Amino acid sequence: MKIIVSPKAIKYLTFNFATAISIYPFIILKYPKDKYEKNYKTIINHEKIHLKQQQELLILPFYFLYFFFYFHCCPIKL
Repeated sequence: MKIIVSPKAIKYLTFNFATAISIYPFIILKYPKDKYEKNYKTIINHEKIHLKQQQELLILPFYFLYFFFYFHCCPIKL
């Protein structure tokens, strides 16, 4: 696991929706550690859970299920 701070990556990968994302084996954060204050450990723990899920599902099936449930439960309204 490697933690990367990249606001541009978050902007392009999540359309500025999220503040963190996990793409095996990286956790990409929108802001540096000091900007998250008390939430930093919670966010990192949440993303570590996604990394573990990706390992268990062999990465690609995880993303298939993730996008399926994301678009099924939260459809984008144009």
